[in-house]
Amino acid sequence: MPSKMYTYPLLIGALVLSAAVCADEPDATAQARAAAQTARVAAQTARASAEAAQAQAETARVDAQRELDRMREQMRDLSRKMADLSIKLGDVGPRTYAFRYLGDPDRGMIGVVLAPEKDGLRVDAVTPGGPADKAGVRDGDVLVAIDGKALPGEQASDTLHDLKVGQSV
Repeated sequence: MPSKMYTYPLLIGALVLSAAVCADEPDATAQARAAAQTARVAAQTARASAEAAQAQAETARVDAQRELDRMREQMRDLSRKMADLSIKLGDVGPRTYAFRYLGDPDRGMIGVVLAPEKDGLRVDAVTPGGPADKAGVRDGDVLVAIDGKALPGEQASDTLHDLKVGQSV
């Protein structure tokens, strides 16, 4: 009989313990739900911050492009004025030609520094982010044709001078 005395308290203790575990289960579920909600809010906040930063970066890029366009226009105006003044002063050499060339509003720019080469024009430098860079042109490349037209030796740079803004090559 003494063993029955200990069995009832053990049984009662086990029931109390299982009731406590069952009572903790809703708390654990509630905590998990709260943690999930906190994670969702944090993700939404991070997404909103990223979108705001992206919008700010795009605005800065647009502003920089406008400023660059404005400065290019100023440079063209000054180059035209310098060419006109050089002609009035009787200076009709290569410098005047350069001023006139730089001041041409229709002159295309592909973002490269070129040097004459036997078979065409060698690319000595590429402007980062420029049209040539985006097209995959690299330092050391040799341009042998532009827009399907061969670049014949001495006349190669003349072919480039005929390129216009917006023209695909």
